[in-house]
Amino acid sequence: MRTRLAEHADIRFHVAGTPAGPTVGDHNSHTDKLADASGTVLGTITGSGWKIYERPSDGHVLSYYREEIEFADGTIQTSGWMDSTAVWAGEWQTLHAVGTGGAYLGLIGVRQIRQEIPRELFRANIVLCAAGGR
Repeated sequence: MRTRLAEHADIRFHVAGTPAGPTVGDHNSHTDKLADASGTVLGTITGSGWKIYERPSDGHVLSYYREEIEFADGTIQTSGWMDSTAVWAGEWQTLHAVGTGGAYLGLIGVRQIRQEIPRELFRANIVLCAAGGR
């Protein structure tokens, strides 16, 4: 479990609409650094996101994300849907996470993210636990 991480974002945007917020058709790739409270970099996240749907009930833009997280002791894959409009409002969002190597192999759980400074700084948690009989 790694919680209360600072995620320093390096995002490359391909904007379909206005650059001020999420728009259907936007997509991005990112390579982010994960740091602890003292600023020590613990790992990196490399991933992509696609804004693909605007929910008619509230106008929120939904995105699909896929990422690989690398720590010195192993790797984790994440994927799933995020409400990008909620991200911009500073709300927590959650992706599925699966340990794919090293100390995390076979663990399952979630990656949580909340934007603090738009497109620059996020707060992140990664919580994994043993699956089945492990």
